[in-house]
Amino acid sequence: MINYLPSAPVLCLFTFFICSCSFFTNIDECLNLKCFGICTNTPGSFKCECPPGTHGNGSIWGNCYKNDQKIPLWAKVFIGVVSIFIVIVLLPSSLVYCVYQRRKVAAIKRKYFQQYGGHLLLEEMKSEQGFSFRIFKEEELIDATNNFDEKNKVAEGGSGIVYRGTMDNKLVAIKKCKTIGERERKEFGKEMLILSQLNHKNIVTILGCCLEVEIPVLIYEFISEGTLFDLLHRKCDVDIPLHTRLKIAQETADALSYLHSWASPIIVHRDVKSSNILLDENFVAKVSDFGASVLTPSGEVQFTTHVQGTRGYLDPEYVQTGQLTVKSDVYSFGVVLLELLTRKMAFCTEGLQVRSLVADFYSAENNVMAILDVKIAGDEENMDVITKLVELVRECLHMKGEGRPEMRQVAASLEASVRAMNNLQPREGIGLI
Repeated sequence: MINYLPSAPVLCLFTFFICSCSFFTNIDECLNLKCFGICTNTPGSFKCECPPGTHGNGSIWGNCYKNDQKIPLWAKVFIGVVSIFIVIVLLPSSLVYCVYQRRKVAAIKRKYFQQYGGHLLLEEMKSEQGFSFRIFKEEELIDATNNFDEKNKVAEGGSGIVYRGTMDNKLVAIKKCKTIGERERKEFGKEMLILSQLNHKNIVTILGCCLEVEIPVLIYEFISEGTLFDLLHRKCDVDIPLHTRLKIAQETADALSYLHSWASPIIVHRDVKSSNILLDENFVAKVSDFGASVLTPSGEVQFTTHVQGTRGYLDPEYVQTGQLTVKSDVYSFGVVLLELLTRKMAFCTEGLQVRSLVADFYSAENNVMAILDVKIAGDEENMDVITKLVELVRECLHMKGEGRPEMRQVAASLEASVRAMNNLQPREGIGLI
């Protein structure tokens, strides 16, 4: 930039249109303009450059960047040696370790599979025609449940956790058992073989198992409407007619009668309760969870050192003596039948008080109707049926097993009550209203 001084005379000589001016001075441009690098003044202009070792536009803040430093030769050699070491030594070592770990895991899976009688199951499955029971791999269960995602958990109890899963485009229930006893561990394959052959419309079908894990996983058909416990005690706004309650009781009794009389060997469920009775979309009852069940050849008495079952449903004779028989299931069923009639829990705590439904039943000996569900207690038309049901409860809850009826007798009595109700109130189908 040229700055003209006003105090000095300016002489312009115009010769052939050439103008020549005198008395001007040069200004330092770097004093007035911003430069974030190195500024060099030039006649009539300036240069703004980035510092040595950098590049960019010095007139813009933060626009000077360091030049890439050259890697010295020794560093290149070192990097090359390390890379060769990784390729030649560490990479093969890692592959060997991975192979070793895979074989180790496979060996553990084989150990569990053999321990739980997997080979016996495989042999039987080969010899049986049309055997639909399957032995699943752990990876199949992980895929089916999205690695046992919490979102797929549908139930959790003392014996295990149940997840919803999808296999072959079909919903299934996958149960991870929490513990397994030494006896069950040794007999697991044999028991699975027997349970897989149960064929009754009111017993949940077991589709298969996974034996290559520490505690076996069971796969069942998925029952959509949850448990009888949920219907009675959690869906309080749902009205349950007497004929529906009776139908559920009769179907449950049929299933237990089948286990006690027709299964070979005879099976004692040992944990009959409302949360182990599932309901499908048509409210058909299905007995489930045979985790505590015991196989009893010819129905003989089983002596156990560890009492297993659920508080509120346990046969008092079994608790006192350790003697387990089919009559222990009859007692537990009596509690379930009482639940159906009263819509009260078998056992619960109310503040500091502990309440037992069986104790309430005996306390109301002279006025049992007072503890029944008000929705059915006033049903005068079906009072004969209700009275018979109350008497059946009393028989099932006898303190001594020998005083209780057989399960097939209970089933026959309930079937007669169902027929009597249907004659009184003919209808196309039985279900919730």
